[in-house]
Amino acid sequence: MYEVKVPIIGKKRKKVSEETIPTNFEDFPPFVETCDFQNWRIKGKQHIDSGGFGDVFRACQGNDCKYVAKIIHYTPSHFDALQREKNDMYMLGNMGLSPRLHRAILCNKKEELYQGIDDFNDAKSVFEDRSKEEEEENSELFKSPNYAVLFSDFIQSFKPKDMKKRDYIKKLDLPVTKLLDQLWKMGLAPDTATPGNILPYLDPLSKEWKVKLVDVGDIRHYDSPNFLSKEEQESQIEIALDAIADLFD
Repeated sequence: MYEVKVPIIGKKRKKVSEETIPTNFEDFPPFVETCDFQNWRIKGKQHIDSGGFGDVFRACQGNDCKYVAKIIHYTPSHFDALQREKNDMYMLGNMGLSPRLHRAILCNKKEELYQGIDDFNDAKSVFEDRSKEEEEENSELFKSPNYAVLFSDFIQSFKPKDMKKRDYIKKLDLPVTKLLDQLWKMGLAPDTATPGNILPYLDPLSKEWKVKLVDVGDIRHYDSPNFLSKEEQESQIEIALDAIADLFD
């Protein structure tokens, strides 16, 4: 048993034992279950990426458009995993290890979700392609009307034009090591091999290169911080750096 400090939005900081992180849902802000976007909007013209269960678009809060929206199509059998991803985003975002999660909503009709998307006709093909794929696979998702939307910070990542890749990756060695070390100490194993999952960015205040874990949906939870040997940790760091190099080739 060990403990980590977990900042909880709207509550005093409290200590939560590692075993409760993936299951103690009541300690985290809940989903808004009324598909209420308030002043948040999804930019249908700016589709960023697609994943196994959802799509990522640029998003705005009012006129401020430095956010992204991850739209996840889910079924009741996947809801616990969805809850875990939302809670991990709140926790790690507040700790500065991933983009900060600002709002999480649930929609139980496609039509309600679409009302929150500006320029929907530009995004329509994205949803049609996903629906076609789900139908061909005869998946449970094809018939599900349920969607979740997670609004978080957008990370502006780039490789300096005047820097060789070797020097660039060398600068990221320490930030990547620190990020992964913090996650491992919490019993969390992120996906280090997927390009774009760990993104570098230039901190506007310190002017130093830093990294954040962008997608927490594939994080695995362990009962102990000692689930990796020293050699395995070093290997994971190398894998993460190789993935970043692949991203910016």
